[in-house]
Amino acid sequence: MMNDSHRSRRSRLRLLSFAAAGVVALGGFAIQGQTQANFYRRQAQVTYLRSLEELSSQMNALSANLNKTIYVGTPAQMQQLASQIWRQAGSAKSALTSLPLGQIQLDNTYRFLSQTGSYAMALARGLEGGEAFTQEDRQTLSSLLDSCRELSAQIDRLEGQISSGEKTLDEIAGEYWEAETAPGADNGAQPAAASTQSDGAGGENSFKEMESSLDGMPKLIYDGPFSDHLLDAEPQWLLSLPEVTQEEAHRIAATAAGVDRSEIAYTQDENSAMPSYCFNGEEMEVGITKNGGLVTYLLNSRPVGAARLSVDQAKTQAENHLDRLGLEGMEPTYYETRNNICTINFAYHQGEVRCYTDLIKVGVALDDGQVVSIDARGYLSSHKERQISIPELSVQEAMASVSETLTVESSRLSIIPSPGENDLLTYEFLCTAQDGQQVLVYINAMTGAEEQILILQISDTGVLTL
Repeated sequence: MMNDSHRSRRSRLRLLSFAAAGVVALGGFAIQGQTQANFYRRQAQVTYLRSLEELSSQMNALSANLNKTIYVGTPAQMQQLASQIWRQAGSAKSALTSLPLGQIQLDNTYRFLSQTGSYAMALARGLEGGEAFTQEDRQTLSSLLDSCRELSAQIDRLEGQISSGEKTLDEIAGEYWEAETAPGADNGAQPAAASTQSDGAGGENSFKEMESSLDGMPKLIYDGPFSDHLLDAEPQWLLSLPEVTQEEAHRIAATAAGVDRSEIAYTQDENSAMPSYCFNGEEMEVGITKNGGLVTYLLNSRPVGAARLSVDQAKTQAENHLDRLGLEGMEPTYYETRNNICTINFAYHQGEVRCYTDLIKVGVALDDGQVVSIDARGYLSSHKERQISIPELSVQEAMASVSETLTVESSRLSIIPSPGENDLLTYEFLCTAQDGQQVLVYINAMTGAEEQILILQISDTGVLTL
């Protein structure tokens, strides 16, 4: 009995020893895991701080170059400064996107950086083309400079908070979002968490002030892709058309999809710059504009079988379908075939002038000719009946601007968009290079300026432009 009792005590002691060792081991693993987690957090903060330092550096350089543009005297110097501003604004955006901003919306900040670089380049192009550098241009640059300086100050304060260890960027972003979703945040009242500290001591205020400092920035209207006239644009021609009912739109959607009305149902309204009724069916989606009852998009994701139709037959099917939908005056330009679907680009033509501003993409299934996709949003945004000017230059005069290394095969009048989506009346010259490469050259029909060059990419799957 004594031996049994002794063995029992030894077993209990052994179990207690194993348990204690297990606890120590688990504790060691936990400490090791915590140490690794802390290490990775510190590494992340170092990375974020470097991004903030890069953002601050680019913003300060941007301010300096914007200041110089106010005093520029020659197109060459403006071109040099504009190139630097464009690069610095792009680098600032890249640094900003590398920060863990979560759900923080910095729309004003991104818009400012995009517009500043684009505006400077547009101004440089104008000066190079002989346009005057006006007092209004200087005032706009001065306004951009003021906004840039204010934004730089906010970023410097934010960088100071992180580098001093006062807060982490994750904490600052979290506090900002908490403040934005606090009671009163939606109706314009300032949340309690961000109600004071105009010196930037509150991290959430640094982000908030970055955005609010740009609220009063004037509208920038210029010939560039980030001009406010494009960012805020509404399709004026489309909105001038009479409204259709949901029932009428339902009928049009069924016609567009090539199905019976019972196979497609209304789902919701799209309240965007192009208000639409949305319809869904099995494997298909259709959008119909409330004004005019025109198709904005169609997507039918059904499986497509082996190809039985030629590209020419697909073009005919697509053209006839657009006519049935009231999208008339379209002519096919380029196409691409993929997965037995031929996607054709259509351009509107007004008289003898092809309008590359008004484009529609149509996808035709090559197994049975059904139209399985339409994207008409570009056309609906840009379309209008234009007062097309008589060209100042003849075809022969415009041809003089084409490179001597190219042989002109044919020409046509066409309208192409400028960087700011303004209409440019041009001669489109289809040319052949010495190596056989086909090239499209666009010469301004009013000034003779070479506006654009496109390379035709011809393959077994289609004809596209680069």
